[in-house]
Amino acid sequence: MKITLVLFFTVFTISLFAQSYPDPEFVEKPMYYDVNTKQLSALERQIHPSQASSGFNQTFAYKGTTSSLHISKANGVQFLIRLFNSLEPDLILFLYPLSVTNSTRQIKIHISLKDSGTAQGAIPFQYRKVGESLYMLTIENIEPGEYVWFLKSASYLFTVE
Repeated sequence: MKITLVLFFTVFTISLFAQSYPDPEFVEKPMYYDVNTKQLSALERQIHPSQASSGFNQTFAYKGTTSSLHISKANGVQFLIRLFNSLEPDLILFLYPLSVTNSTRQIKIHISLKDSGTAQGAIPFQYRKVGESLYMLTIENIEPGEYVWFLKSASYLFTVE
C-alpha cells in the first residue's frame, strides 16, 4: 500500500511540475512565445522579398518600416516552432537584424563560396526540444530593432522594443 501511494505521489508531482507549451497551428512557422501569458503570436510574414544582387552581396528589402508584431525585450524573446525534418533548427533557420530606410527594412548578406553553409552576420540563438518535433528558440542579449527569421522562401519579421 505504501509503495502504491509513493508511486502515485511521484507521478502526480512530476505531472504537476511538467512544462507544457501551446501547440503551434502550422509547421515550419516560428511563433513568438510570451512567457508571461503562455500565448503564441504570429509574426509578420513576407514571401519572396524584393532582392538585388551585386557580386557576392545580396540585398533583401521588406515593405514597411516596422513589423506588426512588437516584442518587449523585458519579457524575453522566445519562439516556438514545429519542425518535421531531421535537421536541427540552426541548420535551416537564420535570424538577421534589419536596417530601416525611409520606406523599407532591409538586409545585405555577403555570400561566401569559401564559407558555404554558414550564415555570415546571423544572430546566434539557443534551441531545445520541448515536445514532439517542437522546439523552443531563445535569443539572449538582443538589442531593440527590426529582425527577420529566414526559413526556406518565407521571411518572418518582428520588432524588439
